[in-house]
Amino acid sequence: MFTNRIRPLFFAVSICANSLLSACLKDLATDKSLEALLSQTPQQQAATLNNLPIGMSDILKTSLIAKNKELFIQMLTLTPKKLIGHTEGVTSVAFSPDGKYALTGSADNTARLWNVNTLKPQELRGHTGWVTSVAFSPDGKHALTGSFDHTVRLWNVNTLHYQELKGHTGKVTSVAFSPDGKYALTGAHDTTARLWNVNTLEPQQLRGPIRPVTSVAFSPDGKYALTGAEDFTARLWNVNSLESQQLRGHTRSVNSVAFSPDGKYALTGSDDTTARLWHIHCLEKLTLEQLFFMMQLSKSAVNLDGPNEQRVLESFESTIGLLPQISHEDYKNNILVKAYIDMRRRQLLQAAAHDDVAVVTQLLKRGFTLNTCDKARNNLWHYAFKGHAGKASQQVLKLLLSLEGSSKGLKKLNKFGIPAFAEGIIHNFKFTKDFINKYYKIDKSSCSIE
Repeated sequence: MFTNRIRPLFFAVSICANSLLSACLKDLATDKSLEALLSQTPQQQAATLNNLPIGMSDILKTSLIAKNKELFIQMLTLTPKKLIGHTEGVTSVAFSPDGKYALTGSADNTARLWNVNTLKPQELRGHTGWVTSVAFSPDGKHALTGSFDHTVRLWNVNTLHYQELKGHTGKVTSVAFSPDGKYALTGAHDTTARLWNVNTLEPQQLRGPIRPVTSVAFSPDGKYALTGAEDFTARLWNVNSLESQQLRGHTRSVNSVAFSPDGKYALTGSDDTTARLWHIHCLEKLTLEQLFFMMQLSKSAVNLDGPNEQRVLESFESTIGLLPQISHEDYKNNILVKAYIDMRRRQLLQAAAHDDVAVVTQLLKRGFTLNTCDKARNNLWHYAFKGHAGKASQQVLKLLLSLEGSSKGLKKLNKFGIPAFAEGIIHNFKFTKDFINKYYKIDKSSCSIE
């Protein structure tokens, strides 16, 4: 139950939480609420916490953690458990899917299977060279180990019996299971990767790198494999056709590779001190209409202003529009990227002219900038002041004010030296005059609207 002391404090926090102007009052009320709760007995606290207003628990929790983070971390930090048994350095580790077991590989030529609760190990002995890479199958029933002895072993986790996967002629560096557990992927110093059928143990050779393969991974859907090598490249393999696509860009050995959980990106790490994020192309997922569009675009036979063409361009959203950052090089050299970006830029400028603040906000969040402009360098301010059908885009201008302030926005020039507000004077004189008088004076008095 609330005490007479705490109830008004909670009320104050709730009211202030909805007002940016009341941030200080909110913090003060939150502090007092925490003090009152800490002064209660555990029984009183339990009763109070069970009757907190909606959202209050998160506010108090956030504040309490922020003020006492080091204390909480110190109290929760336990001495790590040592898994002792290996006699040489540990080279690779993995958790079973259910988290009950840990698997380790070592330079002592063994792997060990550890019960996470008891820390008791079971030794997986058989290799005659360093165990360099370990992995669990998705169902947790099998384990893979790769070794410098040129072999891979498939272990039954229950019986600890193994089957030997022979084929590599160099040190095995990396192993992985496919998401369905039906295939194993291995990479080695013999410059190859191999795709193994787990049931038949038959391998398919993935040949392409000209230096040792350092790392392998499966895509989440199991349709693609990724390899990294000392020849400075990564390769994306179609598991069915075994065709590969080189991912070039690194200037030294690629040491580690991985897929994003949605399978749309590959991540590579290299001795050149960089990691690279690659967008994965899947032609099979494109529609026939998209493929025809790309063919026509390559021949410059597309009217990019047509509604149907724009509809198809928009369908490439998942391929182009979701990239974290599109480089100037891609925009300059890739005709599809250029067409897509130009379309979105036109949409942004037209949204500014038609006072569609939702579309403007959406495209700004996707990475388009406030400096987006047309060929004459008319920017969002120019378009918003000009407006549409004799009416300025008032909501968009309010958004631009909040993002840039009037002193900066009003002075933006196009390539002819015409400021944005001049468009307003020409097309919406009264509104523009009132706008300048209201907001530009505020900025001059050093009371920024931002």
